[in-house]
Amino acid sequence: MKKHASLCCLFVSCMLLPGCAGAPSALSPSIAKLLGPEISGILQAPDRIESFRISAEMDENAPQKIGEHTVLQAGPILSTEQAHRLAFMASSETSYVLDASKRCPFLPTYGFRLTRNAESFSILVAPGCALWRFEDKDRSIIEDFDPAADTMKSLLDELFPQN
Repeated sequence: MKKHASLCCLFVSCMLLPGCAGAPSALSPSIAKLLGPEISGILQAPDRIESFRISAEMDENAPQKIGEHTVLQAGPILSTEQAHRLAFMASSETSYVLDASKRCPFLPTYGFRLTRNAESFSILVAPGCALWRFEDKDRSIIEDFDPAADTMKSLLDELFPQN
């Protein structure tokens, strides 16, 4: 029964996400406003999502980086199902604790680069503090994702099983 419920949730989520049944991601209006039009546009229908394990320390001289963080390991390109889960988390207001501040520092250890045509943005993830930062060339937004922390942990465990 539990497996059946999980499959139903996946099917319902898939109906709301890009690439499934031709439907675009259902982006909450408040999240669209928070992220801005560039990030929101890519998030709704990315062509590709890359994953990375990164250093929490910034290094502007790093040979390969995402944001200002050194790439320690390039992970897999997200599958369609994994991309849908990430997009659903990032698109849904229920994944966020808006207008809350945490006392823990933002020390990301994972990153995603979402690309659509020639445009891209990054999501840096600090799973220990359940914070994520969305950044493109014009903005950087850090938000709390406590309600989606278990879903994010599951996704990261799939992408980086050795960590």
